[in-house]
Amino acid sequence: YLGTFTRNFERLPVLQEEPEWPAMMEFSISNTCNLECIMCNGTFSSTIRSRRELLPPLPKPYSDEFFAELRKYLPHLKFAKFLGGEPFLAQESYRIWDMMVEDKLQIPCHVTTNGTQWNERVERVLEHVPCSFSISMDGVTKETVESIRVNAPYEVVRENFLRFLAYARSRGTYIGLTYCLMRQNWHEFGDYLLYGDEHDVEVVVNTVREPPHCSLYTLAIDELAEIADALERQGEALLPRLGRNREVWLTQVGAIRKRI
Repeated sequence: YLGTFTRNFERLPVLQEEPEWPAMMEFSISNTCNLECIMCNGTFSSTIRSRRELLPPLPKPYSDEFFAELRKYLPHLKFAKFLGGEPFLAQESYRIWDMMVEDKLQIPCHVTTNGTQWNERVERVLEHVPCSFSISMDGVTKETVESIRVNAPYEVVRENFLRFLAYARSRGTYIGLTYCLMRQNWHEFGDYLLYGDEHDVEVVVNTVREPPHCSLYTLAIDELAEIADALERQGEALLPRLGRNREVWLTQVGAIRKRI
């Protein structure tokens, strides 16, 4: 959709002073990803598309011309978001970051990442561009993380989270954790919030409705009620220990109870 976004800018009048647009761009321009998360699909993961769906790769519509046209808008950005796939694996993401580095642009970038990638190429981006992160783990134990985020080595993701955390603290940028609350991991939700509290980071919960076998909200009401009861029992011991993410727990358990 960025091609349309760019063409819309072309219709705007030429301004003599520095324009206020575009303040932000969101780059979701590749499904390149090394994971096969059970709640994901081939639109967002090239690995799922090839291995699970047995489909050919999605076409790559972004030409050299597109990136050349995009370059002139980058100096006007106040903020950029990178989604995937996995942005730290996508060549398209690096083409944009390379332009920022070459043009000495200090544009704050937010990257939603699966946390599996840390190498010299990632370090070059982080050195030159101020980055913030949302990191997805979806569990606290090796068994849960690796069964949901298929191909993600538990130890690598945890180690890289600490690397991204140290970077964000040193640069004064944002870092948060995300959690796809599902049938497969609801039992570790409280411990995940405690993990976020331990590192003083916010946990953002994604509501999973598809595929049905992952969603809490496709369960029969009596089954969902059993989960709500179990969470509320956990909450008796958990709530006094929660700080920053206490409201996250209350909101999500309240939403499940409301559904019932």
